[in-house]
Amino acid sequence: MSITLYLAVLLIVLLPSKGCDIYPEKSVVKSGSDVRVIFRNSHMTPCPLHEINVKHIFWKLNNLKIPEEQYTITDQNSSSVIIRNFTSNVAEVTCHISAPGTEMLLGGVHIRSELPPDKPTNIYCVQLFRTSFTCYWNSGRRPGVHTDYTVYRKYNDKNDTCLSNNTFCCSCCYKDFYLTATYSIMVVAKNEFGQAWSDIVNINSFNTVKLLSPVDVLLVPLLNKTLKVSWKNSQRAGFPVVCQVRHNATDSGDWVIYNVSLDMALNGSFNIQNLVCLNTYRVAVRCIGNHGQIYWSEWSEEKTAILPEEAPSAHLDVWRKIFDSGEKEKRTVLVFWKSPTKSEANGLILGYKIRCKSAHNIVNEFTSKRQILLNLTQEAYEIEVVAYNSVGESPETKVQIPAGYFEDNKGLLQLEGLHAYSQDDHLWVKWKEPDVTVKRYIIDWCTDADCNKIEFQYSNISTVLLKGPFQPYVLYNITVHPVFEQGHGKAASIQAYQKEGVPGKIPFVNTFHVKQTEATIQWSEIPKIERHGFITNYTIFYKAENGPELSVTVNRSVFSYTLNALKPKTKYMAHIKASTKNGGTNSSEIFFTTIQFNQTLLHNLLIAAGVGVILLVLLGTVGYIMIRKHLFPEIPNPAYSSIVTLTSQGIPKVNINKTIQDGEIIAKNFKVIDQYPELEVFHMSYGGNIVFPPVPSRPHSNKGNAAFLASSDSSIDVRKVFHTEKPSVCTFRRSSSVQPLLSVSSSDLPSEPGSPIIFNPQENKSHTASEDNLFEGHFSPSLYLKNSIKTRHFNSNACSKEKEISEVKCINNLEQSILDQAYVTVDVLSIDGCGACKLKQSHL
Repeated sequence: MSITLYLAVLLIVLLPSKGCDIYPEKSVVKSGSDVRVIFRNSHMTPCPLHEINVKHIFWKLNNLKIPEEQYTITDQNSSSVIIRNFTSNVAEVTCHISAPGTEMLLGGVHIRSELPPDKPTNIYCVQLFRTSFTCYWNSGRRPGVHTDYTVYRKYNDKNDTCLSNNTFCCSCCYKDFYLTATYSIMVVAKNEFGQAWSDIVNINSFNTVKLLSPVDVLLVPLLNKTLKVSWKNSQRAGFPVVCQVRHNATDSGDWVIYNVSLDMALNGSFNIQNLVCLNTYRVAVRCIGNHGQIYWSEWSEEKTAILPEEAPSAHLDVWRKIFDSGEKEKRTVLVFWKSPTKSEANGLILGYKIRCKSAHNIVNEFTSKRQILLNLTQEAYEIEVVAYNSVGESPETKVQIPAGYFEDNKGLLQLEGLHAYSQDDHLWVKWKEPDVTVKRYIIDWCTDADCNKIEFQYSNISTVLLKGPFQPYVLYNITVHPVFEQGHGKAASIQAYQKEGVPGKIPFVNTFHVKQTEATIQWSEIPKIERHGFITNYTIFYKAENGPELSVTVNRSVFSYTLNALKPKTKYMAHIKASTKNGGTNSSEIFFTTIQFNQTLLHNLLIAAGVGVILLVLLGTVGYIMIRKHLFPEIPNPAYSSIVTLTSQGIPKVNINKTIQDGEIIAKNFKVIDQYPELEVFHMSYGGNIVFPPVPSRPHSNKGNAAFLASSDSSIDVRKVFHTEKPSVCTFRRSSSVQPLLSVSSSDLPSEPGSPIIFNPQENKSHTASEDNLFEGHFSPSLYLKNSIKTRHFNSNACSKEKEISEVKCINNLEQSILDQAYVTVDVLSIDGCGACKLKQSHL
């Protein structure tokens, strides 16, 4: 049996269920009644389940299983279900069969419930003048089935009916009627589920009279923005009539209606005034009886007309602002005005004419804009502004410019306590009323981003609602100008938002001066156009890695802040939040890492190390100089002696081969320097041998002793000076050369020109005995000549009375002193009065 049921279910799936009839007794039933749905297996076209027991059938209502106690099995081919108290507007009843582990849908039907008709209400009747009598009512709920409405009318024991099956219009028309009768009216509604009766309504037919629509409507444009409307009534009513004329512009949906009384007249007319030139107008007319009638006629057919252009009719609203131009005796005046409305312009405004009048001049300016900038002198001016179109000009508006007046003039009366606030998305300004009487206030405003478009309005009170339009989140500059009896006062200004919002993002955030335990965060100011409100504060949020978030709040004027108590060598994240009263916005995140060591300590250590290196270098340099000075002293070089300053020009050559004469000094390669008349000078090259003959005394002679000078070209100048009474003094001046001394023996010294002079007493023995006596002694050797200023003394054993002997001994001592020197320097040799020899050595 189970296999048979399974095959039957499979057939239902594969084959359509033809022959399985499912139907209700009624598809539409009265709400609240019972409904029966039947399943039947037809013999003509058997259902695939004709071999299945109908006990396996079950029912569902809107997909919910109906209890089995409501099932009825009539026979083996049919089953039914009864649904109690059916109230659903529309419901779905389905039939199913159950099989092991599954269930199958056999079919279903839709059933609706309906109610009896509602009671008709709001009954009224209209008598179309001498045409028909029609009654109307409200049927209530819309019927779902056919419903008939019958109107019962009773007049003076006469009854008549009017049948209407027009469910939605709910009207019934009588062809016969009485103009002044009183009717009793009742409406009855009926359908298959029941019927309903309305209340009886008494209607006076004269009050229900409705006139026909007016005809022949005509529009005629007149001057002064006037349009004449005329019309004709279709019928003469026989009682007073009132009509309505309505009009509107084609660009406006609002109608303007005027009442016109015609009394008993058949035709009517009306003038519509204060229209707008160049506008297209639509006009219609309707009428009503003025004798208790309650219904207007239908509107007539609409007519259109265009009003012609006229000259502007109204004064312009003009104001000005005065500024210092920066030039002497000059002012800048911004004059601005409101555009005239369409009703004031009377057409297309082509431009504006501005006339500036002073005591000495009149200037006319033209512009198509709503403002003009004038450069004026300090004189008083009267400015006139008019608007013009193709027909004419508007009346002039005058504005006074006082002499020498500026908006920021000190000493003028000024408003106090000015503030602005937003309320219900409107912008208000308020200020303290001054003690002086004020004629009026002028309030002007513009956006902070563009003050070329200025709006303004007048006021006589100190609390003013500004007549926008204003945009939210936009900053406005508002200025209030008081006008007193004695003149204009000083303006007061303020900034305000009509509505504040969340600010924009901070454009720039950065860190600098990052140290061991602190860092400075700097951010830029949000541009005004992106603030969307007044910034109240900034909040700095920062946190270390894996640490809690900390915050610091600063006021709106601060744009940098130093974070303290940070951890060394730690990575931090930070961002800035800018806030207004309506919210805040976070900036982008930045990251920084504190340093491990204190930067100031490192800086000080570097400075100390640098100073130490500098001191070490200085000490080394000083030590090197001291050691060099003591171990390697500098010895002057005769080649750089100051004797080079003596000129050698004009020095005559001396014949070195001439016979030795008494009183002469003979030397090889000597030059005689005869620059001075009483001084004999000889120049001796290093290659020659010097011979000192006896120098006899010359009594009464003013000449001094002989002097030997070494020149820069490695030669020696010898000067012989004779004294009368004092012993002769041999003077040698030392070279100023700074060439270092050489520790060499006299035998190693060169003998070519430019080398130091070497005196050899063994040579030139062919000279006279006086010469030999002069050089018979030897100089005592000296390791080097000291490079210092001092005097060396050579004292004889006893003072000799003979001057020649003293001189010879002095020379001998000199010879012994300079023998074997590495360099020859010029010493000063003198013999004092007692025969003592003195050798003076000095730097030149």
